[in-house]
Amino acid sequence: MDNKHVSFKESRIIQTFILIFFVGVMCSFVPRESMVMLYISLSLSILVLIIFFLLWRYNNHHSIRYFSLLSFVMLIALSFFFSMPLLRVFAGTFLMWLGFIVWVATGILSYIISEKIFLSISGSKKTKAGPIIFIVFMLLIGFGTLVVNYAHLTKQPNAIVVCIFCYLIGICLLYTSAALLTSPERADKLKRTS
Repeated sequence: MDNKHVSFKESRIIQTFILIFFVGVMCSFVPRESMVMLYISLSLSILVLIIFFLLWRYNNHHSIRYFSLLSFVMLIALSFFFSMPLLRVFAGTFLMWLGFIVWVATGILSYIISEKIFLSISGSKKTKAGPIIFIVFMLLIGFGTLVVNYAHLTKQPNAIVVCIFCYLIGICLLYTSAALLTSPERADKLKRTS
């Protein structure tokens, strides 16, 4: 993709907003419907739409940077929505806080090693991020095991599988999102020096 001007029609703002909106609405009804969560999802979707417009307004002459930032915001929002059902199932318990801490720690870790994740994703070099990725996914599997063992104590044991699956998707999206913060200039430099 060339670094060129992005018209509003090419900006993908509306399509991305619709995706985030529908995922937010769907996750508001898993494991059970919640009007409060629906209002939070709608509010967050509108906030993301405003962020998309601002990103487009200030980066529409730099298509590569614009689409990277648009994708970053999209992945963060989707990660939030996909993680919420599991946290809602275990609301007020130790597992809810553990899940929240894992979500926040994944976001912080991915930001710290974003360039290594970028190099791993771009395929330009095998990095030392591989063991870190392995550890993160092992923590996710361990957390999933705890959740499944705790599932018999909840009122929605059938929703647990869907919630775990959504949570793991959310963690994976959150983990890969930070790589999109790498600017095009920095990405070229990283690829040349790797």
